[in-house]
Amino acid sequence: MVGSLNALTADADTLERILEDTVFSSRAHLEVQRQQAERKLTQTRQANLNLAEELTAAVALGLRISEAEAELARISRRRRGCLGLGG
Repeated sequence: MVGSLNALTADADTLERILEDTVFSSRAHLEVQRQQAERKLTQTRQANLNLAEELTAAVALGLRISEAEAELARISRRRRGCLGLGG
C-alpha cells in the first residue's frame, strides 16, 4: 500500500510538473503572439498616418489646381475682353 501511495504521489508530482511546464509554455507563446499583434498594430497605425498625410497633400494640391484653373480662366476672359472677342 505504501508503494502504491508513493507511486501515486510520484505520478501527481509528475503531472504537476507537466502542467507547470505547459502553463509556462502557453504563457510564453501568448506573449509572443501579443508582441506580434502590437507590432502589427503599430505598423497599421503608421500606415494610416502616412495615408492621412498623403490624402491631406492630395486635397491641398487639388485646391491649388482649382485656384490655378480659375486664375487662368480670369486671365483668358480679360484677354478676350481686351481683344474685343467677347465671350
